[in-house]
Amino acid sequence: MGRLLWAIQAWYAEMENDERSESIRAGHARARAGGKQIGRPRRIFDRQQVVTLRDREKLSWPEIARNLGVGVGTVRRAYAALTCRQTPGKRGKLPTAALQARSGELPGTVEF
Repeated sequence: MGRLLWAIQAWYAEMENDERSESIRAGHARARAGGKQIGRPRRIFDRQQVVTLRDREKLSWPEIARNLGVGVGTVRRAYAALTCRQTPGKRGKLPTAALQARSGELPGTVEF
């Protein structure tokens, strides 16, 4: 009898979770349709300057980030988006999908 009650409670909790998830998704869709931005606001800085400082001035990622007053990850994402190149990670390796796309194993392009 105890197992049955436990199973019923677990099923009921799962159903509540599903309903909660659906209502959250619906609320996000309604907010987006109303023109609201969901998530953290984007940093405002000159993204083209990142490419200039990296390619012409040969500055490191932390130096560029310090100059522009943003984080290193923000600088790297801006560089990748503007140059259509993915930068190596902390250990100097590209993600597997990027390597496969460059070698022609995956069809299409890698999104950055």
